[in-house]
Amino acid sequence: MVVASSTPPPPPANRDLLQTISQQEDHYPDPRTLPSPPPTPELKSQLTLSELTAGKYVSTTARVVFLRTVERQDELGSKLIFSGILEDSTFKVPFVSHSISFPLIRNCVYRLRSCSSYQMNLVSE
Repeated sequence: MVVASSTPPPPPANRDLLQTISQQEDHYPDPRTLPSPPPTPELKSQLTLSELTAGKYVSTTARVVFLRTVERQDELGSKLIFSGILEDSTFKVPFVSHSISFPLIRNCVYRLRSCSSYQMNLVSE
């Protein structure tokens, strides 16, 4: 047996969420109704070179004591590799960098952000 009903079926649950906007109309939200952006994360305190921990991303300020530049070839072509020694008032550490957006200069102080630190195992011959 089929029963006919004069009431329309209930609307889908997401009907209120979707709205068709014609491409000819410009609908821009009122800036006052937009949610505020999330707060910016606090900057981590900078570490001295003696406080570095292997396997962490760190920020520090140090002076380039010694600098060597080597050009190497790989699958993508030639690239510059910078290596040398950084120091601050607490420690000296060797460094290697494969991507630098500006040239390093010996005896200049740089603020380094999000640098990967790792332990170098030096073998004496």
